[in-house]
Amino acid sequence: MRKAIYLGAALAAVMTTSCSNDMDQFGTTTSDGNVVIQLQLPDNLATRAFGDGTTATNLKYAVYHSGETNVVTQGTATFNGLQATVNLNLVNGKSYDFIFWADNYGNSFYTFDADNQTVTVDYDGLKGNDENRDAFFGQLTNQEITGPATLSTTLKRPFAQINLGTSDFDEVAVKAAYPVFSSSMTISTTLPTTLNLLDGNVSGATETVVTTSENRPDGETFPVNGYDYVSMNYILVDAAKDVIDLTFSFKNEGAEISNLSVASVPVQRNYRTNIYGAVFTSPTDVMITIEPAFNEPDFNSPKSVATPDEFASALADPKVKEIILTAPLNLTNVQASDMIISSPKVIDLSGVTVEDGEYAITLGQYTPFDITSSLTINGGNMTNGQGQKDVDYPLCMFHVNRNGVLNLNGVTIDGDTDHHFNEVPRGDNSAVIDYWGNAEINISDSRIKGGMYVLFGANASEEAKVTCTNSYFESTSSRLDNGQYWAYAINAKGEFLLKDCTVVGIAGAILANAYTPGSSTKVTIDGGNYYTYNSSKEDGGFNNDGGYAVFAESGATVTINGGHFYGANKQSDLAGENGTSAVVGGENGNIVINGGYFSGMPYNNATNQTYAPAEGFRFKSTEENVEGRKYILTVEKGND
Repeated sequence: MRKAIYLGAALAAVMTTSCSNDMDQFGTTTSDGNVVIQLQLPDNLATRAFGDGTTATNLKYAVYHSGETNVVTQGTATFNGLQATVNLNLVNGKSYDFIFWADNYGNSFYTFDADNQTVTVDYDGLKGNDENRDAFFGQLTNQEITGPATLSTTLKRPFAQINLGTSDFDEVAVKAAYPVFSSSMTISTTLPTTLNLLDGNVSGATETVVTTSENRPDGETFPVNGYDYVSMNYILVDAAKDVIDLTFSFKNEGAEISNLSVASVPVQRNYRTNIYGAVFTSPTDVMITIEPAFNEPDFNSPKSVATPDEFASALADPKVKEIILTAPLNLTNVQASDMIISSPKVIDLSGVTVEDGEYAITLGQYTPFDITSSLTINGGNMTNGQGQKDVDYPLCMFHVNRNGVLNLNGVTIDGDTDHHFNEVPRGDNSAVIDYWGNAEINISDSRIKGGMYVLFGANASEEAKVTCTNSYFESTSSRLDNGQYWAYAINAKGEFLLKDCTVVGIAGAILANAYTPGSSTKVTIDGGNYYTYNSSKEDGGFNNDGGYAVFAESGATVTINGGHFYGANKQSDLAGENGTSAVVGGENGNIVINGGYFSGMPYNNATNQTYAPAEGFRFKSTEENVEGRKYILTVEKGND
């Protein structure tokens, strides 16, 4: 007699909204609606190989004005460690809908249609036991953009997973009957063919679906103890529970030996249906269970913390995504291993009350946030100590690893402005923020000061992306402090955008350098102030140690679309009779000028040539004065 046990549980998905920023990926849009969308596959998928989510690495997305179907923009991204980030620049005051689809690169099972907001399943030639068929979807609707924002959501599967397990395959008679085993599953009930990614509804119909499996899954753990896998399949189903009729055919060398028909099998989206028993020797005694989703319900409610131990525990718990500080934290005694960000975190400092001279977070000597996933910090202030001028250990506050993402929104960060140590030959040790490989950094409405580098990317690749909007960066280091290093406030590598920022340094404001032969660095500057100044002597005079506002070399290109650029000193006659050295190129460096104000003529100190504006622009003399900084050239449209 067949037994049927139906089990179910509700699913939970989390969406967290906060503030952030991003680069304008779609050059024609001009707004400050910089949006970072953080996408997560359910946290504990990786408990078994089937259904661990790791094959669904190809994210496709599309954006629409709310309630409309015309595509505003669409694109792709890559999931790493069950996480992906999408960066958009959208129009302030508008509301948007977003759809997301994640599947395996290069598969031919699914067709993503942004115009119709759908995915269509091709059932022809489907194989069983194929984890490449795993996929996830999600949406965000009616999201009003009122400024920089971070949106996040957890994707879920549109499928039911059908698992067939047996307890008797290793019996002698069964082994003898199937020396070369294969199987197929036939679904005689009509299945949907199309998923609407916005509302989750399914449509379309296919009469009969057949999947074939060349052999049994190898090395997989069946969801019910005591049973071994025979086959696994994903099928598109509705969100509501439904029933289907199945027939399994068991074959040896392609010839059917026996079959198993199971009627009214319960299926539900993101649920696992397990059919199991002694299917080869007692096929009438089969049980069916329907389990909650492939993942357990999501427990990602915000967690409030008030002590270093609570903070470290929240960082380590992958189920905690949002951390809310309720009191200032001194983390100088925590271990570096407690500061690793291996799952997405959003830390809210805005509610912490601090007295004058206090900080919401004080980091230790070398216990930076070590970011391998994504970290967002909203509001508040931070430091890593002050007045440690003669200490020769690293004082990095954020280390953004390959594939890591750092978002800073409205944060004030005071690195030690008395600390100018730089271990040869690395500069990342004393950078407030150090980024490697293809890391991504988004900074908006923030103020960051450091003794040496504020942002240091020498170890990054050209795939790194950094976007800074309406933020202030300052380095207080002179080459006189350590005797040999030019400590630019920003050491840029990768794809770097500065929009309406202020960058201040003594030795230099911005250095753009590709470092690696054959690679490139592209820095774009849209407005803002970029300048250097001379440090003062003890007797009241000034050292002539102020460097360049912008320097590009070794495969780097800096494109200036606007802003003010001032160098504290004249270091070449190429700067002009009354000019100072502000924007300079070095060997294999390039400057593209589409706008801006300059304290002197831009030039290349390797070729001893001045830079002309881009085609369609020309220099014009001016007498602009900003806070005592004099600018002698500006750029206007026209040809000389």
